[in-house]
Amino acid sequence: LYRQNHRVKFKTPFEFVVSALRAGGAEVEDGNAAEYLLERMGQPTYRCVDPTGYDDRAEAWLDPGVLLHRWGFALALAHDDLDGVHVPEHAQAKTSPDALFNPLTRDMVSEQTRNEADAALRRGGPAAARAVVLGSPEFQQQ
Repeated sequence: LYRQNHRVKFKTPFEFVVSALRAGGAEVEDGNAAEYLLERMGQPTYRCVDPTGYDDRAEAWLDPGVLLHRWGFALALAHDDLDGVHVPEHAQAKTSPDALFNPLTRDMVSEQTRNEADAALRRGGPAAARAVVLGSPEFQQQ
């Protein structure tokens, strides 16, 4: 692994949704809402028109409109307000913003993101902090 290439790729919408569901401890009972949001983000499951597949470059997914849908998904998931998806109370009870970051990548989280998540925790509680973490630049990286 070359250090200059480590964590430099931007997650595709599918990777973002799956990693957010996993990090949030979500239980998916019906994937229709998540699939709808994937479509809004430009990556509907199994419906790529191009035979070469979805683009793997960040430029394809860095559109402001797509980012807005990512943040909306993060907010809905963090507040357990996504149809067909339930975040159990034990997962909702995480009060430390660091709890949502993978233990291997916690040291890569910027001071600014930590400060924003801590401020969100004080102002809006654990759900607000989770939304900040899930929408952070660090969480968008592969």
